[in-house]
Amino acid sequence: MTLLVKQASNYPIIYKYLTFESGCKMLQYNNLQFTRGDRLNDTEDLNITKFNTSAPLKILEGIESAQEIANNHLREQEKVLSSFGVCSLGTSPTNTTLWNRYACDDNGQVNGICIGLNQNKVTKALIAQGLKTACIMVRYEDSVEDAIPWLALSAPSSVRIFSAYKFFALKKSIPWKPEQEIRFIYPQTMEDEYKRIVLPKDCFVCAYYGKDMSLVQKQIVGQIISRNLPKIKRVPLMPNSWFQ
Repeated sequence: MTLLVKQASNYPIIYKYLTFESGCKMLQYNNLQFTRGDRLNDTEDLNITKFNTSAPLKILEGIESAQEIANNHLREQEKVLSSFGVCSLGTSPTNTTLWNRYACDDNGQVNGICIGLNQNKVTKALIAQGLKTACIMVRYEDSVEDAIPWLALSAPSSVRIFSAYKFFALKKSIPWKPEQEIRFIYPQTMEDEYKRIVLPKDCFVCAYYGKDMSLVQKQIVGQIISRNLPKIKRVPLMPNSWFQ
């Protein structure tokens, strides 16, 4: 757990990749969006399959009523685990995978926005608003199934905390490793699919314009920044300066 948080601290500026429309809204309302686990692109992310449930089920094997109770309990636990949320970001504004996956339009034009945030200030702002969160590095493994013992959920508090962070941190290498994700966690139930939290304006550091952004789009983004976040740096990217 400590290692995951320490690794994340090596990135004082972290980056949110968004489509043009979503990026404009984030800059206009200076907020940060968390997504509930059952709405994530990676359906194996905040999923009960990360826990090895075979041991408790095996103990009850052959006892019909007890096994039904256990299955109902697991389904309830699955709902709880998938109701937690995350806010996914990148460690660099030059990650072509993130640009192509999250900052493109339906025609494949890279005309989205990459917004740089001060990690320390965002963390403090979220905690000040009552969210017990942390910024952690994602760990990539070939398989995330059965990675956490089920009994860890009823273990001493230190083990439970470690298991919780492991639950939030693990992702499959394929196809997610190229994203090199860093994330804020939302370790409590989200009633809605998305939750947007307003941040102080000094959390915002810069905005990178996608290489295919039109002149009109640049003007719209510029107007929003001038009105709401005039102190942040603007970095228009040109096609001939695109990353390899």
